[in-house]
Amino acid sequence: MRFCSVLLVASIAGILSAPGLGQTPRPGATASAYATSAPEDPVLTKIAQAVFGAWQSRRVDRSLYNAQASAQFTDALLREVSAGLSSGGRVKKFAYTGSKQVYGKTVYGYAITFEHPPYFPGVALTTEWIEAIATDPDGKISVLFFTPNTQPGS
Repeated sequence: MRFCSVLLVASIAGILSAPGLGQTPRPGATASAYATSAPEDPVLTKIAQAVFGAWQSRRVDRSLYNAQASAQFTDALLREVSAGLSSGGRVKKFAYTGSKQVYGKTVYGYAITFEHPPYFPGVALTTEWIEAIATDPDGKISVLFFTPNTQPGS
């Protein structure tokens, strides 16, 4: 399986114009894309940090995801994403950058700065990444993706 820079677990096809699994990411993913939005939700920020840590350490709790999202990732994908994220070493910064409405969902963005550039074959090396996350009305994660920030410092 060829891994691209984006892990996408979504119940809405094409959300955020992000590529799906196995597709080439579109340019333009920036943390500033989320800067025009609602104030930070501290509870969701804690969830986003915990979810990131779970993917980095390969300890994903599928019960936190809705059925459509959970169905999108396999054990092989979990191994691949975890290996890539953990190769970045410790996280130097995890910061809320904003949220935006996409197809009726509020998607929250977080800037992640790694100690080292995470390694994913075929993906540009950078220490600055983005996590985007959304939940459904039941509080289950319905969207999650990690992608390099194409405009570091934004």
